[in-house]
Order: sequence, then C-alpha cells, then structure tokens
Amino acid sequence: TWDGRLAPFVDGIEKLVQLMDAPVLPVRIHNAHRQWPRWGRVTRHSRVHIEFGVPRKFERRAPADEILGWMRRELDVDQFA
Repeated sequence: TWDGRLAPFVDGIEKLVQLMDAPVLPVRIHNAHRQWPRWGRVTRHSRVHIEFGVPRKFERRAPADEILGWMRRELDVDQFA
C-alpha cells in the first residue's frame, strides 16, 4: 500500500481459500512502500524485510470470518512497534 498499512482484502478471497486444497502462507513485506513512494519519481534505497509466517490449511467448510480473521491477525503490522 502507499503508506504501509494493511489494505482491504479482495472480495471473495475467503471463497478462494475454501476452494483451494493448499495451505495459505502469510507473507509480510516491511518498508516496501518506502522503496518507491507515490510522490517520488524514482526509487529510493531502503531496507525491505520479508517475513514468512506459518502456513495454515483451511477446510472447505471453514467459516469465512475465521479465515478473514486469521489473515488479518497474521498480516497486520504494528507500524509503531
């Protein structure tokens, strides 16, 4: 995102997770928004940190709010920590 905050999920992402027969791997990318700010004409040099979470597989009948809640908890970043 432009400011590093978690963007809203794409509509229907929970349905895709339910239909996939594969684990979901949460990945956080820290400071990527500083690499090329929207007001900048060129890229900047900064450190980007990529963090992989623990994969989780959901059953086909898993409630949508369980899936979305897990995704939010795994991907949300406290910018002031």
